[in-house]
Amino acid sequence: NPPLASFESPEQTITQGSVSTAYVAGGCAGEDIIVASLYESTGGSTNTSSVLSRATATIDVVPPIVNDISYVGADNTLLGLSKIGNPALPQVAKLTFKVTDINGDPISNQLVNFALASDNSGASLAASSKTTNSAGEVVAVLNASEKRTTLRVIASTDFEDVDGQSKSTFVSSEPISVSTGFPVQRKMTLTASSFNPLSVVDGGAPTDSTITVYLADEFGNPPPVATVVNFTTEGGMIGARCETNEEGNCEVDWTGTLDIPTLASGSERVGFTTIMAYTQGDADFDDSNNNGVFDIGEPYSAYAEPFRDDNLDGTWQVGEVAPIDIDNNGSHTAASGVSTYQGTLCGEAARAAGHCATNMAIWAQIKLVMSGEADDIRLFRKSDNTEVTSVSLTEKNYYVVVQDINDNIPARGVGVTYAAEYYQVDGEQGNVRNTTGEINIPGLPSFGMVYEFTIQDEDPADNPPVPEFIVQVTPAGLTSVIKRAYPIVP
Repeated sequence: NPPLASFESPEQTITQGSVSTAYVAGGCAGEDIIVASLYESTGGSTNTSSVLSRATATIDVVPPIVNDISYVGADNTLLGLSKIGNPALPQVAKLTFKVTDINGDPISNQLVNFALASDNSGASLAASSKTTNSAGEVVAVLNASEKRTTLRVIASTDFEDVDGQSKSTFVSSEPISVSTGFPVQRKMTLTASSFNPLSVVDGGAPTDSTITVYLADEFGNPPPVATVVNFTTEGGMIGARCETNEEGNCEVDWTGTLDIPTLASGSERVGFTTIMAYTQGDADFDDSNNNGVFDIGEPYSAYAEPFRDDNLDGTWQVGEVAPIDIDNNGSHTAASGVSTYQGTLCGEAARAAGHCATNMAIWAQIKLVMSGEADDIRLFRKSDNTEVTSVSLTEKNYYVVVQDINDNIPARGVGVTYAAEYYQVDGEQGNVRNTTGEINIPGLPSFGMVYEFTIQDEDPADNPPVPEFIVQVTPAGLTSVIKRAYPIVP
């Protein structure tokens, strides 16, 4: 070990017969032998190999008086459950404490005792006491518990004060959390910045959509930073994976390509693409007795192994992507084939009964429309939702439906306006909304962008000879403006 004591001026050059320096104990106690050596010096240069004389003295260093014990920090403040393998979470934390004297200097060889603030957590300490090192520091090793909890370690030390009275001082660590670290299925969410990005293009560039996944564990806390989430897409291309941040979310970019999904390729609809995200996690259960673990008799959810449901029928079909075989049976397992709770939080009886043998791959999916520019404009009479080719003034209420080449909603960014000169026209206009474009109005197309408007002839005297209702569509990319004129009839 390096020496604790030191001198303020360990080496001096003198021109007269005496020299002095200050001795700093630095945590030493008891007898200390001091050796002073006199070396030959010529022209201000010291020759340490030429010793002219040596003198020794012994001093008795009074043991330092403990003044304080402080908490320095921990290498890990979030631990995974004991006996549960989670590569993102350690199961051991090292907590450092420091003992100092009345001058604020470190005290070495001081015995420090460790204890858990709560002894019913199931956590443990690798040692109940240790002595401080030369820096006055000591490390307590904390082993995680088998259930979710918050732990604190109390470090204490006994000493005698300046009057010889026995005293003790202690300090508590910061909270150390123990959790599964695994997100749960019901708290996984997938979103997109654009649900109808421009993908079917003619001479231009497709647009991106940012796909964001949000994760939380059974208690609503974000999983460990850098939890990996994987992605797969039916059409277009997507980043393969992302790692979560402190808020429990991360994102990848999806970009449209020319591989537009079709019915023949297994898609639900031409131009629709399914995007799936998946990661290791836990199933859901109803903690009826509020003890933080799954117990026999409590309701739980069973889930199928992940599959990208391209046709949205809710059932895995041959050819649909199923990236993970959790039970290693060589085939896709439906929810009906799961008979135990798949998670990490189990009571002893539940675990003995076969629950928590594995957890699962949680997954979420969304649909995007690989949209193109506006390709068709259609007019519908609202009274009976019938498609018409003219505007009759006996009917005031109409729908305009705009669709792309695949009869889907046009790309986000396409603009729609309409007007009729010398007529009062009121209704929604503007850019196509950020949506997959379902139209739930009987008689109208199933998909597209719908605008509702009313038209009135407030002064028939100023009507033009050939009155028209004109719809104009501006593109999101490089194509030309589309106009459609509908005659106005009495």
